[in-house]
Amino acid sequence: MESKRVIMIAAVVLMTFSFAAGAWSAEKEIKIGFVTDLTSLLSINGIPMRQAAILAMEEVNYTVAGKKVKIVFEDEASDPAVAMDRVKKLVESDKVSILIGSFHAGCAAAGAEYAARTRTPKYRRLVQSAE
Repeated sequence: MESKRVIMIAAVVLMTFSFAAGAWSAEKEIKIGFVTDLTSLLSINGIPMRQAAILAMEEVNYTVAGKKVKIVFEDEASDPAVAMDRVKKLVESDKVSILIGSFHAGCAAAGAEYAARTRTPKYRRLVQSAE
């Protein structure tokens, strides 16, 4: 199960790079902002997601398409207001090229709205039941 998650994270990262490759052509380092719950109720999902992202990047030596990759993690604590602050920080201060997350629907909506306004590519994994 864990290997499936690592493969999925790696595939997402590589797919994400293919969508925004043009924006990164002049950059020496690609920064990815990863927003997830690391301290609240949904940290049961957020912590393994963080670990899987780190493992996936270690597998490719933090390099994709010949560019070095840096992942900046932020804790949204399952709070939409906190998530919005973290997304703003990642975009405005850390200057990330792309955003990944959140698992919490309210946090994801807050971040997605801001990402759309700033034209920052954002990836969010959707989880659906088998029903």
